[in-house]
Amino acid sequence: LTLGADVPFCLRGGLTRTTGVGEIMENLPCKRSFPLVVVQPCRGLSTGAVFQAYHAAGEARRPDNDAARLALEGGDMPGLCGALANVLEPVSRNMRPEIGQAVDALREAGAMAALIVCHGLITALCMVSERFRVWMCGQPAVLIRNGAICEKQMRKAAMTLNDLMEALRLGGALDPSEVGTAVLETGGHMTVFPKAQARPLTPADMGLHPEREGLPLPLVMDGRVQTGNLERGRLSEKWLQERLRELGYQDASQVLFLCVNTRGMLMAQGKGRADVQTLQALSPDEAGW
Repeated sequence: LTLGADVPFCLRGGLTRTTGVGEIMENLPCKRSFPLVVVQPCRGLSTGAVFQAYHAAGEARRPDNDAARLALEGGDMPGLCGALANVLEPVSRNMRPEIGQAVDALREAGAMAALIVCHGLITALCMVSERFRVWMCGQPAVLIRNGAICEKQMRKAAMTLNDLMEALRLGGALDPSEVGTAVLETGGHMTVFPKAQARPLTPADMGLHPEREGLPLPLVMDGRVQTGNLERGRLSEKWLQERLRELGYQDASQVLFLCVNTRGMLMAQGKGRADVQTLQALSPDEAGW
């Protein structure tokens, strides 16, 4: 599959058991509805990092799928709660202690079961429902507008003035009098915009028109040719081999890293070498990706 394993379920929805790599879905009978509380206690985790930690940690408690199915059919809430588990929960709790604190608090408050879940369903709901997205993720809050602190918004965000000053410093603002706008984003970080007279000088301020600057294309990484980037730059492997010889390499296997920027400048570093080589390999007009 070229899609994430949770995409088919998000498109189909319902009460479903999914197997395979997400493409085999079986509708499950359910005798009654069950109350559910969704809590987002902290910022998210990288899926790749979580699975890497899981594989390093080894086996974890798995859910009892057969028992869960019988509990759904019979409307047995205690049985369903006892069958629930998530193999990624232990490593996730270690990576984000806030998750464990939230799970423990829910259990102490009387929840029959509390566990972390994958984000696929929540993501799907956020995509189709603006109201759910706002409820789940919140909205950006303007804490400084036109240079003045928005006290009401600051209190609503449970921020003190010390918190605000710290966030401004992290945003690169030493003097709060130079801040025009500050926005508390839904991810918890602060975006700080200086007043017009305090912002750095730009080429446009000086009437200059610099050349376009885009992302460079890595063409060789750790000895491996990045064929997709060659195609994106409309370049051939023959062209790359010629440039490698100009730099003194027999083939790509001798190169640690090589890229070309949108000015046509090629930068290369060989394996086991500390020097960086440059070569004007294309004209700016040819570097138009």
